[in-house]
Amino acid sequence: MNAQDHAREDIGDDNRGRSPLRGPLGTWDRLVGPGASAVENVGTVCGVLAGALAARLANREREGLRWTGAQRGVVAVIAADLWGGVWCNATPAARRWYHRPGQGLRAQAAIAAAPRALRRPLALALYAGAVLLNLYRWRPTPGLAWFAPVFFLKLLVAHALGDDAATPRAGDADGAAGR
Repeated sequence: MNAQDHAREDIGDDNRGRSPLRGPLGTWDRLVGPGASAVENVGTVCGVLAGALAARLANREREGLRWTGAQRGVVAVIAADLWGGVWCNATPAARRWYHRPGQGLRAQAAIAAAPRALRRPLALALYAGAVLLNLYRWRPTPGLAWFAPVFFLKLLVAHALGDDAATPRAGDADGAAGR
C-alpha cells in the first residue's frame, strides 16, 4: 500500500471504493471526485480559468455596466465554478462521486427515473426548456446573459446524467440499443 492509500479516509464503498484524500488534496477530491485522472483534473482547471476569462471579456464595459472590482470578482468566481463544473461534472470521477447513494437533486431524480435510453434526451430537453424560459419568460441580468445557459448545462446535462446514461441496454425504451 502506498502513501496515498494510507492518506485516504475510509468512507466505505462510495465512489466504487475510492475515498477522498485527507487535507487540502481531500478538498479537491470532494469537488472533482476521488480518483480523478490527470486529464480530468487539468480539464477542470482549464474550465475554471476559461470561465473566469469569459466572464471578464463578456462584462468589459458591456451594456453600460459600471461594476466595482468586488462585483467583477464575484462574477468571475461564479463563472469559474460554472464553466469548470460543466467539464468536471461530466467526468467519470465526478459522476461516480456525486451519483453515489444519498446524493441527488430533483432534476437528477427525474432523469434517473426515466428509462435508460431516454435519460440523455430528457436531460437535454430540460436544458433547452430552462434556456428558453430564461430567454423569453425572465429577463437575464445585465452582464450575466451567459449565466443560465451555463448553469443549466452544468446541472442538467453534465451533472444529472450518470455513467449509466451513456450506453442503452437491449430492451430499453425504444429499442435503440445496438444501433
